[in-house]
Amino acid sequence: MLQEINWGTCQYVTKEAHGFSCLGFDVLERRGNRLAKELGVRINFTEIPNGEYKYNKFSQLEDLAHKRFTETGCCCECELHPKFIPFMGERVETIFENGEKERFRVGRSTGWIPCLLRLHNSRSRSGGTIDRDEKVLSVRQVY
Repeated sequence: MLQEINWGTCQYVTKEAHGFSCLGFDVLERRGNRLAKELGVRINFTEIPNGEYKYNKFSQLEDLAHKRFTETGCCCECELHPKFIPFMGERVETIFENGEKERFRVGRSTGWIPCLLRLHNSRSRSGGTIDRDEKVLSVRQVY
């Protein structure tokens, strides 16, 4: 549930079990448009002004994705970065658009809107998100 809108940092702030979570206006807009497209809902988050109404519309889409998952077992795949999908479970070396190089194992979260994860060693059970919007020049499997 939306706790507050931080207009200074352009973020929606929600209360979580042990703290807070923040979602940037731009991130919500991109995710909302992708989720709406996958669910076949005609809504354009780019045209909705930032604010509580926009956040609530996004939450409704997430609820719709959860309902679909509960009823059919189908999860939404709109947050999975297409360049990493073939490498799920594999160790990769990635070169990003800014020239940075990184090695990690590609994991996948659970739930109705999964994302891909950076697992930094073989014992890792969690890791940072591979953002769908990250600019990637190359991904190759390493051993």
